[in-house]
Amino acid sequence: QHVVKQAVPKNDVDQSVQNEYARHQQYLEKTLHTLKLKFTRDVKEHKSINRKLMEENIQIIQEISSQRDANKLTKQMLAAKLGDYKLRKQRDATPNTTSPRLSSSNSIVDGEVLQQMEMNKKRIVELRSMVKAMEDEVVNSRSAVGGE
Repeated sequence: QHVVKQAVPKNDVDQSVQNEYARHQQYLEKTLHTLKLKFTRDVKEHKSINRKLMEENIQIIQEISSQRDANKLTKQMLAAKLGDYKLRKQRDATPNTTSPRLSSSNSIVDGEVLQQMEMNKKRIVELRSMVKAMEDEVVNSRSAVGGE
């Protein structure tokens, strides 16, 4: 059996419990403060990333729009050239009267127009894939921030 030779004063026990409680409270307050700072930093970073992605998205959308406008203009030019060609063809009913040089230059111009249209279409596809990648990145970053 265990025999206590000296009685522990009641005030000493209460004081040590109070000290432990105060120490634990300081620890929790410090931890809370640290978490608040981290949260604030994360929110600022998230806003910064979203702003950057939004600006890039706007720029890409503007570029897509300008490419579409260029495509429309190119199509109009092609349609005008084809219309001119058809009118000349109708006017010149006999094949001997058409100039081979004029015909070849039209096909070169038409080829250039078609080539430009194809390049514009490829650029639009590239820009759309970039927009899709940015959208996916935003979704992933939101789910990562929400998951923490």
